[in-house]
Amino acid sequence: MQDVSADTEKYIRYRYIYGIENNVKTFNAALNNMVPIDHQLPEAANYLGTLTEASLNADRAYRKPAQPGKYEKLFTSAANRDRLETIFLKKGIDILNRVQVLNVKQLRPLGYTIKSHKTFGLGTLFFTYRNIPNNCPIIFWWGNNNWRPLFVLKNRGK
Repeated sequence: MQDVSADTEKYIRYRYIYGIENNVKTFNAALNNMVPIDHQLPEAANYLGTLTEASLNADRAYRKPAQPGKYEKLFTSAANRDRLETIFLKKGIDILNRVQVLNVKQLRPLGYTIKSHKTFGLGTLFFTYRNIPNNCPIIFWWGNNNWRPLFVLKNRGK
C-alpha cells in the first residue's frame, strides 16, 4: 500500500479496515488479486505475444512462484491460488479468442488494465452484490460470444 505524505495527512483524514495489496514488485506483498505464475500455460505466452501495442510493465505480467509466500491470506493455499488463477486465465483467453474484432485494447483475460501495459489485466477480486468492476476477471462479467458470465449484470452500460 502506498503511504500518504505528511503534507496530505494535514488535510485529509483517512481510515481503512482492510488494505488491498496488488503490487507484484513490493517486498512481501500480499497480492490480493490474480497474477499468474510464469510458464503454466502455453496459450498465456501466446496471448502476451499478441499484445503488440502494449509494451510497459511486461515484468508485472507474472509473479514469482514463491509470492506471496507466508503472506497469503486471500486463498487457502498457494496450490489453490495457482489453480484458480490458471482456470480464470485460460477461460479468459478462450473468451477473448472468440471475439472477431476487439476494439477495446485495454480488455484482458483478468480484467481491464491500461492499454500500454503488457499484462493479463488487473485481476481484481473485489466486488459487491450491486456491481462488478470491469477490472475483475472477465469470466465474472463479460456476457458475449457464447459466454454467460458467472454474475449477470443488468445495469452495465445504462
